[in-house]
Amino acid sequence: MNALRSHGAGWLPTIILALALLPLLLKVPTAAGFTGAILTYPFQVDDSEGVILSEAQWLARGVDPYQPARDDFFTAAPYTPIYTIINAAAFAVGSFTFKVGRGVAWLATLAVAAIIGALVLGRTHRPLLALWTILAILTTNLISIWSVRARPDHLALACNLAGFAIIWWRWRTLMATSGEATAARWRIDRAAWRIIWLTAICFALGFFTKQTLLAAPVAIGLGLLLARPRLGFAFGVIYGSLVLLPFAALTLITRGGFYQHIVAFHSSWSARDFLLLWGPFVARYWPPLLLGAGLPLTVLLTALKAPDKLAHLRADADLLPALYLPVAAFFALGAGTHGGNHNHFVETIVVALFCSALLIGRLLDLPKNTLNWRALTPTLLVALALVLGAEARFGGTNWLARDFRQPLPQEREGWRNVAAFVTNDPGPVYADNVGLLLVAGKEVRYTDPFSLAYATRTDQWDDRALVARVERGEFSLIALRYDLFATAADGGGPNDLTPGLYTAIRAHYRVIERNVMTLYVPR
Repeated sequence: MNALRSHGAGWLPTIILALALLPLLLKVPTAAGFTGAILTYPFQVDDSEGVILSEAQWLARGVDPYQPARDDFFTAAPYTPIYTIINAAAFAVGSFTFKVGRGVAWLATLAVAAIIGALVLGRTHRPLLALWTILAILTTNLISIWSVRARPDHLALACNLAGFAIIWWRWRTLMATSGEATAARWRIDRAAWRIIWLTAICFALGFFTKQTLLAAPVAIGLGLLLARPRLGFAFGVIYGSLVLLPFAALTLITRGGFYQHIVAFHSSWSARDFLLLWGPFVARYWPPLLLGAGLPLTVLLTALKAPDKLAHLRADADLLPALYLPVAAFFALGAGTHGGNHNHFVETIVVALFCSALLIGRLLDLPKNTLNWRALTPTLLVALALVLGAEARFGGTNWLARDFRQPLPQEREGWRNVAAFVTNDPGPVYADNVGLLLVAGKEVRYTDPFSLAYATRTDQWDDRALVARVERGEFSLIALRYDLFATAADGGGPNDLTPGLYTAIRAHYRVIERNVMTLYVPR
C-alpha cells in the first residue's frame, strides 16, 4: 500500500502540470487568429511602424535617416539601426509592405519563447514545465500585441536572451573556481574568454537593435561581479567597447545626427506617464509578477540560511534569473519616456513567466516531505494559467482591448477608402499616420509627429519652415486622426501638433471628409 501511495505521489505533480496547460491551450486559437489578422493587415497598427519603415525606405534609397534634422526633413529615427537595416534590405528588392517587419518581429517572438523554454527544460528537466512556459509567452496578450508589430523590441529581446542563455548554460564552467581561493577566482582561462565574448556580442546586437533593452546585460554583469569580479569587469569592458565605439563612430559619421535621434529627441521622462501605464499593467499581471518574484526571494533567503552566505549565493543555479527579474522591472521605467508605451513591460512579463517556471521546478525538487506539499506546488501553476487564460477579465478593466483585437470590417473599409483618396491626390500630403503615406506611395519628409512636436517644444528643431508651407497651402491634403475644429474648445491642440501647425491648419485648411482619418484641403 505504501509503495502504491508513493507511486501515486510521484505521478500527481506531472498530472497537475499537464492540467496547467489546458487554460493556455484554450487561448491558442484567439492568439493565432489575432496574429494572422495583424500579419496580413495592410495598414499601420502602431505609430512607430510607419516611422521605422519610412526610415527604412529612405535608407533603401541611399538617404541617411540619422542625419541631423533639417527644416525640410525631420526623421525621428528613435531606434538603433539593425532592425531598420533588415527592412531596408527588403525594400531595396521589393515594394513597401508591413509584412516583412511584422514577420521579423513574430519570428523573434518564437525565438524568445524557444530560448526560455530551452532554459527551463535545461534547469528543471521537466518538459511539461518548459512547454507551459512557451505557451504562456506565446498566448499572453501583451506579448502577442507586440509580437506582430513592425518594431525592434522582440528581435532585441531575442538577441539578449541568446546572450543570457550562453552564459547561464556555461555558468558552472565559469564558476568552477568560485569555491577556491580568492586568487583563483580572479583568473580567466581561454574558455571563459570565449563565453564572455560571445555573450557580449549577443548583447551588443541587442543594443544596436533597440538601445533601451539593457536589463539582460546589466543582470549578467551584476552576477559576474558578484561571483567572479575580474570576469565581471572584463565583461563590462568588452560589452561597453562593443556598444560605445560603434555608437561614437555612427555619431561622427552622421555629423551628430545619430546621438540627436537616439538620445536627444527621446530624453524626457515623466512619472505621470509611467504610472498611467504601470498601474494597469500591474493590475492585470500581478499574479505572474508575484509568483516570479518568489524566485529571487527564495534565492536570497536560501543564501541567508547558509553558513557561508556569499559562497552559497554565488553557487546558486538560479542566481542570474533571480537578478534578471528585478533589473527588468527597473528598466521598465522606460515606459515613462516621451512616446513610451506598454512595450516596455514585455521583457518584465517574459522574465516573470521564466522565473515562475523555475520557482515551480525548484520547489518540486525539494525533499519529498509530504504528499500535500508535492501536490500543492504545481497547483500554483494551474492557478496562474487560469489567471492568464482569463486575463481580459482580470484587473478590473480590459486594459488591452483596443490593441488586442482584429480590425473590424468597417475599419478596413475606411482605411481602404482613405488610402485610395490619398493615393489619387496629385500633390504632397502631410499626415500624422506615416503608414498611410507609405501605403499610398507618398514621400515622407516628416516622421513621428510626437517627436517632431517634442523637438520643437525643447528647441531642438524649428518648425517655422513647415508652418510656412502649411500657411502657403503647399500640402494639397492633410490627414490627421482628429478634427481640429471639434477640439477648439479644449484650449489648445493635440500633443503631437506644434502650436504653430495647429494654428496654421485651422486658419488655412478646411475639412472635406471625416472617416478613420479627418482630411483637410486648402481653403
